[in-house]
Formats: sequence, structure tokens, C-alpha cells
Amino acid sequence: MTTSDYEKNNQILIMKAFIPCIRLRHRFTMFTGFVIGVLFVSVTFITLSSNKLGKPDFLTNQVGKMQLLEKAVKYINSMGINNATIQITSNSKNEDFSKFHDLPQKCKVPTLDPYHPEVKPFMRTYTAATCDYPKLTEVTDDGILQVRDKNAVTHAKYCYMQRANDNSQKFTPWVVFYDKNDPKQNKEVKLTEDFVKVSITAGGSTQDEFHMYPVRKDTRGKEQLPPKADQLNIVFIMIDSVSHSTAERYLKKTLKKMKESPSTVIMNGHTIVGDGTTAQICAIFVGELENKLPEARKGYGKGDFVNRWPFIWKDFQKSGYVTQYSEDSPYVNTFNYRLRGFNEPPTDKYMRNFWAGASSYIGQLNKKSIRCSHQINFRYLKRFMNNYHDKPTFSYLVASDLTHNSSPYAQLIDDDLVDLLEHLEKTGQNENTLLVIFGDHGDRSSGYRATMTGKLEERLPFMSFTLPTWFPKKYPDLFKNFQRNANLLTSHFDVYSTLRHLMTFPENKHKHKYGSSLFTDLSHLNRTCNQIGILDHWCSCLDYQELKIDDPLVRKAAENIISTINGMNAKIDKVKDKCATLKLDKIERAGIIAPGSRVQKFDKTFKDGRCDECGVKERNANYKVKNYEVVFTVSPSGGKYEATAVLDISKGTFTTGEGISRINLYKNQPHCIQKDFPYLRPYCYCNRQLDS
Repeated sequence: MTTSDYEKNNQILIMKAFIPCIRLRHRFTMFTGFVIGVLFVSVTFITLSSNKLGKPDFLTNQVGKMQLLEKAVKYINSMGINNATIQITSNSKNEDFSKFHDLPQKCKVPTLDPYHPEVKPFMRTYTAATCDYPKLTEVTDDGILQVRDKNAVTHAKYCYMQRANDNSQKFTPWVVFYDKNDPKQNKEVKLTEDFVKVSITAGGSTQDEFHMYPVRKDTRGKEQLPPKADQLNIVFIMIDSVSHSTAERYLKKTLKKMKESPSTVIMNGHTIVGDGTTAQICAIFVGELENKLPEARKGYGKGDFVNRWPFIWKDFQKSGYVTQYSEDSPYVNTFNYRLRGFNEPPTDKYMRNFWAGASSYIGQLNKKSIRCSHQINFRYLKRFMNNYHDKPTFSYLVASDLTHNSSPYAQLIDDDLVDLLEHLEKTGQNENTLLVIFGDHGDRSSGYRATMTGKLEERLPFMSFTLPTWFPKKYPDLFKNFQRNANLLTSHFDVYSTLRHLMTFPENKHKHKYGSSLFTDLSHLNRTCNQIGILDHWCSCLDYQELKIDDPLVRKAAENIISTINGMNAKIDKVKDKCATLKLDKIERAGIIAPGSRVQKFDKTFKDGRCDECGVKERNANYKVKNYEVVFTVSPSGGKYEATAVLDISKGTFTTGEGISRINLYKNQPHCIQKDFPYLRPYCYCNRQLDS
């Protein structure tokens, strides 16, 4: 190609890159237009000069063009002409099955289609919950226990349900408070404790009902600091297994109301940090990876209770907050399912014992239930905030019983979430409250999770923040940062850092190794998953190259993962003879996961902006290993697993990476070890199976 050809070619390239990438702010004047013309001529001149020097590749490379453009724009902006500012914006599009947020970041976070064809076979419609068993007693907003229908009820008695430990309850003696045949027993009861069990006789039959009510008890001995002017109540409501896309499918009314609020921010690039619920909650409320915390798993001799963990609500407690924690499913509880739980109540109001005692009577689809569990939780929250209206409160509620095994049930909570939002507005509590409605992760157990779209949904949970309506006006810069960050890569560690920021707000004294406050501008950090504590296995920014399932290396990777699983069982004497040896049955999907192209391309240009500083040496280092992600089934259990095996290219050997996930239900398969070694449940198929 001749120099003339280079000149013509690069003029066209510059025009194509230039025209859609210039945006003017403020007043557009004739002189400003002249400046743009000068800029265009200057870039063209440099292009031609570069070609004549024999270096045409610099400007035919998109990175080189943008670097040159950035320098030219920086110079023009430094002239300060008529308050005009020139910005360079991206004009690139991704035509893959998922779109990407168009931001100049190393990580491209996928924006998924909530109605992608892969989703439709797994969508379900539910019209209403069936927790509608007739209520014979009730507790009023003032904490009065009373009989609702005295014509139907012939006898009623109550007792308080108290904590013995995290897994058992004790009950006070029964007290009769209504007897149709004894007027002296016809009375109402002012509750003195939070959890009450009522036994009612009506129509010749007896039924039990459970109520919880936040009886105010001002704790003494705590450090009571004077309230700050902008001290907010903190409310976290977690809906188990709800991804960003799940919320768009099933929480339509809630999202509509949120999007109408000028002080609500919905995060679009929020990513999980590990496997399952506990990893996410540790990040939010402890700010640490679970494996960095004191051992608390069941089955480990030196394990301790999780009270030792530095939960952030303890610090809010020291600042005068009244704290509450209520998780409505005692069986899959975050800190009790495979951890040892709490030996002392972790918060001022701790509801585990209520849910454990009432679980046989309260449920989402149990017609004997007088109210669905999430409704009970929301009702308690409203009363809790009202009864402590003169004190700051910190609440963490979990709706797990509803959606843990099937995320489409989230649609049954939609109306109740809207009702809660409207209640906060009606009472004015929205003006002194930060409300965080979120999912820990996406659906992990359905067949949909085995699809590529489902795999990404798991890693992109729903996360929303609703601030008081006055906040954007009083702190416009901080709120704009929050809005800007909504389209960047963020994680649960950032939520932790945001809570830390609120403790010293508006000053931010907190520094964290993974997270950053969402009130600060994160765009300049140009973050990657590794920088913010997200392992590659869970990083939604990764490119995925599909492989043929009959590839010998794919089979070798799967067999290495299975060998690792069998080794986990075999190394424990009390387990090795009880669990069957798993064997590969079928490979369903496989691929190589690697850092995204932008990560590789811009790895060395963040500070100096010079692509020729990227270095071939470092690029080669990236390919010393390859990460093989494999989805496969095993016999005899029929278990389906997803895991990553790392290939050492020089040795030709595999090692299994962190995070072996079972993605179908194991039910009672591990019954022989599940009590003593619950962390091995996904991996053990007992040699002696129970009758189904």
C-alpha cells in the first residue's frame, strides 16, 4: 500500500472514529466549532506524519487512535474556551446473545434479557399465596393479644416461646385468657415478650397459632451516642435466589414503583463473590471471605460459633442502634445450615427461635398457615420501626422459605413489597431510612441454572438501594456517584464499605481491601473481579469459549473434578465407607473461561495509557494455564455438577479449582453423613439409600 493509500485510509478511519465520539457540553458557539475543526485537522496531520514515518499501524489500531484522540481532547479542553468541554465516548456495540453496558471499563458486565428463549421453558405463573387459614386470634399494633371471633371460640390459652439455644425452644406455663363459660377469663393480654403461642378451641377442635410482636425493651449498658443529623435507619430485605433478571420477570410492580422514585438506585453490574448464600452475607455484613474468618463449620472439631465473626451490626449497636435479624426458614438458615450458628443472640431482636418453633404451622403454601412467613416478617418490621421510632434501627430480614427452591415464587411477594414501600411513605419512615432490597444470588437449583443464561443470572443478583427523597438534593455529588456506579462492576463487598461509610457519613474514613463505598466514584478504578475479591469461577466478566464435549481434555478435566470429590469423602474416616465412589456418567457442557478481551488488551494502559507497555511477556504468562469449566453428571447418584479444572499447559495436568457446585437437588442422598458433615452433602451418595 502506498503512502497515499495510507493517508486516505487513515483519514477515513479517523473520521469514523471521530464523528460519533465527540460530544459537546454547555454552549456550542461558532468558535467552539472552529476548535473542533482544528482538532480534526490536527489529528489528520499527525496521522499523515505518522504514516510518512513508516508507522501506520499505530493509527490503524483502535487503541492508538483513541490514545491520540484523548491527548488532543485534553489539550483543547485545557484552553477553557467558552466553557465548552469535549468528551470521548464509546460507540461500540456487542451483538452477542447478551448486551453489555457500554462503559470504558476492563470488565464488561452482561445485561441479560429476562425473557431470553432459554428462560421461557422454566417460567411459571402463580396468582396468590394460599396462607389463608382463618385467624382466631390476633395481636394489635399496640401489642394486645385478643380473640377475634368470640362467638366461635370457646377456650383460648397462651404461653411465651423462649430461646434455649439456636436449635431449640422452651415454653412458659400456659395461661388461660378466654373461656366462653367463665366471664372472669374473658380478657385481653398485653404482651411482655416477643414470641407467643396460642392454643384455641373452636367448634370442638383445637388449633395452634403463633404471633410475634416487638415488645420494646431498652437495653442498658450499651454506649448511647447522640444521634447524628443524617443518621438513617438501615433495612435489608433479602429475597433468596432472586437475580436481577428474576426481579424483572417476577417483581414487576416493585420495580415499577422503585423506578418511579428519584432516590432509588438499582445496580446493573452487581456480582456475587462466591458460592451460596453464606459467602454473600459474609461479604455484606462482615466484609470478609468466609475462609478468612474463624472456623465455624459443623463437623470440624475446632469450629466455634459464628458470634466471633465481626458483624457490622455490632458496630451499629455500639452507636445506639437497635438491631433485628429475622430469617424465615430455620432449615436453610445462613448461619445454621452448615455452620454452628450463634451461642448468644446476635442482635437485640433475634427471630430464629420463633421460626423454628412455628415452622410446622407457618409456611408459604401450607393452608393451615394464617399468614405467609414473609408477611409476618414485614408486619414485624413495620411495628419494630414504629415502636422504636425515637431510636435508629438496623434490620436484616430474609424471605427464604418462599423462593429458596424455586425463584418464580418471588411473584407472590411482589404485592407485599409494594405495600411495604407504601407503608414507609405513608408513615414518613422513608425519609429517615436506607432500604436495601436484594437477592443473595440467582437461582441455583433449577434446570434453568444449567443453561448459559441461567449460569450468568446466578452471578448477577438483584440489588437496590432506596434513600430518603431529600438525599439527592442535599448530597448531589454523592448520589450521582451512586447512580454512576450502578452500571459498573460492583459486589457485596461494596455494600459493606457503604455501610462503613454511613457510620461516619458524610466523611468516609473506611478503607477496605476489596470493597469501596458506593457513594464514591468507582469509574476511575477500572476494576476487575480479582481486584474486588471475586474468584474467576464466579466472575460474570469472563469470556466463554465453548468446547466439544468429546474433547479428550474435557473428559480429563471432568475426571479430575470427580477424583477431587471422591477424595474429599475418602480422607475422612467416618465418611469414606459410607459414601459411594462417584463415576463420570455424561458431560453436558464444557468451555474455556478466560479474562475478557478488554482485560487482556488494556492491562497495562490504566496508568500510562500506552498499549505498547502491555508487554508480550505478561500476555504469555496468561496462557501458562487454561481454566476448563465443565458441567457433567455422575453415577450412581445422578448428581449434576459444575466446576472449574485448571490445566497446566506445560505439564498437561489438571488441578481442580475452588467451587465445585452441585446444580441439581440431592434430597436424602447424603442422609448417612448430613448431620455430622453437612458440608459434604452435595458430594456424598450414601451406599445405603433410604426408601423414597
